[in-house]
Amino acid sequence: MEITPITTTATAAETPGLVPEYAAALPGHAGARRHVARGPVVGIIAAALAFTPGVAMAATSAAPSPVAGVVATAPVATAADTTGTTVATGTVTISGTAKVGQKLTATPAGFDATPATTVTYSYQWMRNGKAISKATNPTYSLVAADYGTTITVKVTAKADTATATATSKATSKVAALKLTAGKVTISGKTTVAQKLTAKPSGFKASPKPAKISYTYKWLRNGKAIKGATKKTYTLTTSDVKKKISVKVTAKATGTGASAFTATSKTSAKTAKVKDLKFGDRTLTVGMKGADVKAMQKRLSALHFYVPKASGTYDANTQQAVWAFQKAKGLSRDGAVGPKTAKAMKKGLTVKPKSKSGTHLEVNLKKQILLYVKGGKVVKIFNVSTGSGIGESIKTPKGTYKFSRQINGMHASTLSGGLMYRPKYFNGGVALHGYTSVPAYPASHGCVRISYTAMDYIWKTGVAPMGETIMVY
Repeated sequence: MEITPITTTATAAETPGLVPEYAAALPGHAGARRHVARGPVVGIIAAALAFTPGVAMAATSAAPSPVAGVVATAPVATAADTTGTTVATGTVTISGTAKVGQKLTATPAGFDATPATTVTYSYQWMRNGKAISKATNPTYSLVAADYGTTITVKVTAKADTATATATSKATSKVAALKLTAGKVTISGKTTVAQKLTAKPSGFKASPKPAKISYTYKWLRNGKAIKGATKKTYTLTTSDVKKKISVKVTAKATGTGASAFTATSKTSAKTAKVKDLKFGDRTLTVGMKGADVKAMQKRLSALHFYVPKASGTYDANTQQAVWAFQKAKGLSRDGAVGPKTAKAMKKGLTVKPKSKSGTHLEVNLKKQILLYVKGGKVVKIFNVSTGSGIGESIKTPKGTYKFSRQINGMHASTLSGGLMYRPKYFNGGVALHGYTSVPAYPASHGCVRISYTAMDYIWKTGVAPMGETIMVY
């Protein structure tokens, strides 16, 4: 298009500060003149005006604005520099499960730009209305700190320089996450007196709390064992022929632990528990089991005095073990370890000094009492004789006969201590029951024996008055 100057003459009527503008002559139209405000450019500004056919032009005084099809010959810093883009306020929704460890997704909609152009989004996730640090992505994974709170997300839409924001509706309160159950195994031999150990593994919490703690409940044939709540469990005689399992409960502890509910897992059952065999372990006072009972029976078979094969290693059993160790020449520790057990299994024949008739013998060196009948030893007892500290507290050697007895407690003429059901054979020296009968000589000259053994002697008539007792 050709630009034709419009001829004009400046008059006093022209508005000061305005400059003439040149219009393009369009076919069928006379040129027109209008005045526009002077821009920041010194001199006259040339502007191109487009004319619509059939419409007369009028003189105007106004700030220039962009018009389609018209090109400015020089830039002018005015409000016309803005794009005029707008963004409609849309909505944002949250999808996903409100549960610790789950992922939420924000989906914006309806943020339309006018005129149409690219719209970008930014996000801010909020917990109970407060911004969550660094939670600025379209998705958000719920953590332990979110437990019991509600979550919203604020979305800002932007097109050129125009923006619009919207905040989603709050989720329901974030639920706790159950710990992931792992597995539980049991290690150890399934034999009485052996220790079983529970081994949990694979229990997980995501996101992780400080740590996971465990509690234990041991089961016998599926039923809880009273007091068995530790990581380990020692098998007892009550478990014989039963199957053992353990229930492990995992619980989150530390920061954010409340966001996790506990979970439990029960191990597989073990094989049936076997009873102990004599010699499987070292036996000491206080132990119980089939092996103890077997040991007691073995001692009785070897003629050592054991009141009853009860299966409990009590003080009377210890007396018999001491007597066996003394007779065999073993260490007098009162424990049935490998050496003592082996010797018991092998057997022992104790021979009396005299094979004539029925009598009692006290072996001072071995510290044992033999009851001999028909020339054979039929019962062996543990005893403690004079300590030998001074002549007055030695047990006198020789062959004697029981001369008197007291069926009850009696004060000793040698020590002043109380003797239980004494049977005297040499003046004030007697065979009697006493509270302490150690594995070594400890008396004041008498022959000490346990209360239980003394009751046996009285009950069975082992040492009647006039019976012979040999001390050597």
